[in-house]
Amino acid sequence: MSTELPTINPADQRTLWRRLTRMACVSQVAKALSEAGLTRHETVIVGCSGGPDSTALLLALWLLRLRLPLTVKVVCIDHGLRPQAKGEAKQVMQVAERLGFAAQVQTVQVPKQASLQAAARQARYEALVRAAREVGSTVVLVGHTQNDQAETLLLRLIGGTGLRGLAAMATQRTLADEAANAPIRLLRPMLSVTRDEVLALLAQTQDLIAPLPLSDPSNHDFRFARAVIRHKVLPELQHAAPAIVGQLGRLADQLREDADFLDDLAKQALPVVRAADPHAIPDVLASLSATRLYALPRPLSTRLLSQVVGRPLATVQLEAILSLCAQIHGSRSLNLSHGLWAERRYDTLYLRKRQPGTPLRETLQWLPTYGLYRQGRHTLRVRLAHPHERPESTSLRLCVTLPAPGFPLWLRPPQPGDRLRLSAGHRKLSDVMIDAKIPRSERVHQLVLGFGEEPLWLLGIQSAATRFEPPDSAITLVVERCESDETSPL
Repeated sequence: MSTELPTINPADQRTLWRRLTRMACVSQVAKALSEAGLTRHETVIVGCSGGPDSTALLLALWLLRLRLPLTVKVVCIDHGLRPQAKGEAKQVMQVAERLGFAAQVQTVQVPKQASLQAAARQARYEALVRAAREVGSTVVLVGHTQNDQAETLLLRLIGGTGLRGLAAMATQRTLADEAANAPIRLLRPMLSVTRDEVLALLAQTQDLIAPLPLSDPSNHDFRFARAVIRHKVLPELQHAAPAIVGQLGRLADQLREDADFLDDLAKQALPVVRAADPHAIPDVLASLSATRLYALPRPLSTRLLSQVVGRPLATVQLEAILSLCAQIHGSRSLNLSHGLWAERRYDTLYLRKRQPGTPLRETLQWLPTYGLYRQGRHTLRVRLAHPHERPESTSLRLCVTLPAPGFPLWLRPPQPGDRLRLSAGHRKLSDVMIDAKIPRSERVHQLVLGFGEEPLWLLGIQSAATRFEPPDSAITLVVERCESDETSPL
């Protein structure tokens, strides 16, 4: 494949140049780069897969090289997931060099995890950051379009998310910000460009970009939710509302502005809610006034909690923390899973990285969602039963069908009067422990898992008799004791 530009009559070249630079795709890229404050001859990294969108971005940068001459380095990521990827990366390099851009291929290892696409995206961005560091660049450009924005919004909508998630992708964000290096920005200069506008530009420049654009078969693999959204859901929506892609893009922008405004208000409320901390408590992320936090409007209190923890919290975790703040008498602690604990001591709410040092006999722990929980010598994993799974309860595992959403569960030592539902009827937990030959001195160190008012499992000894007949409005949970090699937080 030749890396030389095709020969064009100079007059025809000027005419073609004027026509191409006026196309919507190119003019929108020019506007976005200007608004991002890029300066002449600044070095930028361009992530290019060889697909239509990233190929159009390369073309736009080439067409704008007189108006905004940038030093462009093209990076093609080989995720090692398809045998054809190496040959495709070579084609990307050939086209990049034909346009006068330096190019390189970076091979990455994608770890095996629940979401293959999420793992590949993380590995891809890490490689782009490394490439930027190597050449002293602080800007990475990618070719996400308005269609990608609409797909992302719909994906997050059906996946269940809040205002920030529905804001989808920002035109720019910080990709890496280490103390020892300058921050690296991720720019999406084509986020207001539709896929039809991308294809219109490519149709006019086939001689320049052949054999690109390439087609990734994973984009048509309906095992991935995005492929279903792209090829089935969004086309149906466009049939009913032809302007839906642009409308969803504008909605994402509006939601982002609202989310930014509420985040700023939450930051302003933090000094008012912050509590004086008279005790030297280790691993505390924040000390807050429970009453002042609870009095805030929910859009502010939930954001403030996520801000002080340093990561988004699930709705069920936020609900559990605010419920903890609703009463300020005495002390209670709450296991939020994933190594996060909340502890309220009268009016002071402590958010901690690990379990508070409360004696076991005084502790009632709430399990508000799926995850890994530690209490004393016990470690529990709470998960949703698989659709075709028919598990059975044992002394080391509880399988139970509960009213949706199935949470919160509770975990505490046995109390007088506790009874466990068995196949032969209810039986006192004290009698169950006697039958299991648990010494009296050890009984206060046992734990009971329950839901509502009913104990469900005396850990490691006896589970309640439950039936696996889930009605439509119920959820089936599996709670298992973990071995020692499974006790690191999820």
